[in-house]
Amino acid sequence: MDNTAGYWASRWALGEEPTSLVVGLGGPVSAIVSRAAHSRGVPLVLLEKDARASRTARQLGAYAEAACVAFDDSSIQLPAPTPIVLTGTPAREEFIRLHNRQPVR
Repeated sequence: MDNTAGYWASRWALGEEPTSLVVGLGGPVSAIVSRAAHSRGVPLVLLEKDARASRTARQLGAYAEAACVAFDDSSIQLPAPTPIVLTGTPAREEFIRLHNRQPVR
């Protein structure tokens, strides 16, 4: 019942304010808002940062304008018509330096 109420509240909110884009970050809440955006004709972009595509991304990929994925492997798990943008995962320079200093085991 909460999901249904959330969908209708999201749909209402998207109609109240001019919305040019919704970014779905994954998870149940994202799925509700993403579905509401689709029903309103608001463009949807999915952000998939995990190596395995989330259930939300797999279900809503066909409705998205694009799916930004961190790993190439996750793109094959999305519906065929989904436009894919391989973005990688941004990391601060400090993390990159730490990673490069780690010995290879």
